[in-house]
Amino acid sequence: MEKSIETIWKTGFIEQENLIIPRLNNLYNQKSIHIIDKFKRMFKYNHYYIYILAVIHLAIGIVLGAYLAGTVMFLLLIALTIISRKNMKLINQINQSDSSYDYLKSFDNYLKGIISKLGNFYQVFYPVYFGFLIVGFLETNSGQVALTKIMDNPDTVVYSGLPVIWLSSAILFLIVVTIFSKPLFRLDLKTVYGRIMKKLDELLADMEELRQ
Repeated sequence: MEKSIETIWKTGFIEQENLIIPRLNNLYNQKSIHIIDKFKRMFKYNHYYIYILAVIHLAIGIVLGAYLAGTVMFLLLIALTIISRKNMKLINQINQSDSSYDYLKSFDNYLKGIISKLGNFYQVFYPVYFGFLIVGFLETNSGQVALTKIMDNPDTVVYSGLPVIWLSSAILFLIVVTIFSKPLFRLDLKTVYGRIMKKLDELLADMEELRQ
């Protein structure tokens, strides 16, 4: 018996749906792989950038005579890279046999976890970094000349060999840096990874909508 028009019509839609769903799954699988691979590349390049920055800090410290500041800032940046690389290795522990959605969701949770950990580290990193930036300036010839001029003023109040006004300003600055360390870290994060993090959120939102 020949199929009725209604049956052919309905069957056509079912077959079309069976074709569309695998294509959608494949599309989102490809997008998931692409976005995670892009994150990995950006992490890798960012580590290289920090290594180079650490060497530059050390070299500038040696050239300007700020040996202590240059060394501490070099070690601080290397520590940042080690912590970041250690946390990045957790990506390999995510179960890649899961669906693209589950894998992407696991990656998103991992990302939020490492951002939280690095945020705590940066709360120490920024004050120490800027503190030794100030120390480094004092170690240089220019810093010593500026300090001598201030000290030559007979009205200058001195504490532990440093002008009180200069010392209090430095302490106030470091307190402000400490308070705003996490917002500063989030701003730094948004500058480097903002666009790709937005794409990750959008992709997850699309996949969650399709799962409903």
